[in-house]
Amino acid sequence: MSMRAKGGFGRYARRHPRLMVALAVFGVLVALAVVRSVRGPEVEGLRVRREPLVHRVVVSGRVSPPAEVTVAARVAGTVEAVEVDEGQRVEPGQVLARLDADTLRAEVARALAAVRQSRARLTQLLEVSAPQRAEAVRQATVEREQAERALERARTLAEAGAITRAQLDDALAAVDVARSRQASAEAQAAASGRGGPEQRLAEAAVAQAEAELRAAESRLADASLTAQVPALVLRRDVEPGDSVQGGQALLRLARVGGTQLTVEPDERSLAYLRPGQPAVASADAFPRERFSARVETVAPSVDPDRGTVEVKLAVPEPPGYLRPGMTVSVDIEVGRRESALVLPTEAVRDAASERPWVLVFQDGRATRRDVVPGLRGEGTLEVVDGLSEGELVLSGKVVPGQRVRVRVRGQEG
Repeated sequence: MSMRAKGGFGRYARRHPRLMVALAVFGVLVALAVVRSVRGPEVEGLRVRREPLVHRVVVSGRVSPPAEVTVAARVAGTVEAVEVDEGQRVEPGQVLARLDADTLRAEVARALAAVRQSRARLTQLLEVSAPQRAEAVRQATVEREQAERALERARTLAEAGAITRAQLDDALAAVDVARSRQASAEAQAAASGRGGPEQRLAEAAVAQAEAELRAAESRLADASLTAQVPALVLRRDVEPGDSVQGGQALLRLARVGGTQLTVEPDERSLAYLRPGQPAVASADAFPRERFSARVETVAPSVDPDRGTVEVKLAVPEPPGYLRPGMTVSVDIEVGRRESALVLPTEAVRDAASERPWVLVFQDGRATRRDVVPGLRGEGTLEVVDGLSEGELVLSGKVVPGQRVRVRVRGQEG
């Protein structure tokens, strides 16, 4: 460049200083852009680290009693009294409700009278009728013997010509009648004697009357409904004066025992759930209060409509404020590692697929690498295979093979 040209550029620069500054800044920016294009964009790097890891399944559910008991009327009638209220605890044998029992007491009285009558008939048969018939047999035997002796005398007299043939025939007929009377008396005595058919019939009548008495007494007892197990009254569906039918539900009880929680996590958690796993729960009505629970059962099947599996948890020491049906939040610990290689979940690509992968910072570029995941924590994931402690995994919009610059999270880079 000639001296004149240089002098002209100098004068131009002195006349337009702002323009020259702008040109200089532009040049610097262009240079930086060139450098950045060579080095790649700056992206965030996440350091693979080793730390304790707890895998939890968090799900909502409800408090459920170990069993619900429905108390139903066993006989039809009118409710006379209801002795319990909702929320009340009851003990075995405690009266819950009573039906009007006047008609039932009358049935018991009639049945009792029938038993007494049938027993009296049996006593009469054994103590009066049987001896009388035995005496009738004895008398019939005596009469037969007398008739037979009279027949012998008549034959002797007939041979001697002392009596007529008609008189002999009368003696023969008298013997036949006496023998018939004896046979009849013996048959009647046998029927009413010990072990005879009349005794068996009388005894059957006594048994039938006694059975009807027991049935009437049972119906009378059924008019008073009592608790069979320790329980809590959940619902009262009847009031004094109501007419009820046999089998109609009157009360619903929750059996007192170990409190249970019922939750239905997604079926994807099924592989991690096992009986005995510890959990921490809180009732939505008391969110600041937490209590311990333990997985008791895991349903053997999955609900096909909702894709969930039913899990029941035992509560060894239930707080006093828990009520059946309360909504609870349950945090189940399904796995723990005291020292695990962990990585933020956001850095794992295709985490739900069969081949999850990450982008590792290697030789200034984003390098794809397959990983084998393990337990899942809160926002973190255990890496069983594919990474080493301290490696940098890239997050954000980066593609495999791209040249990048790394800014480690929490550090300047």
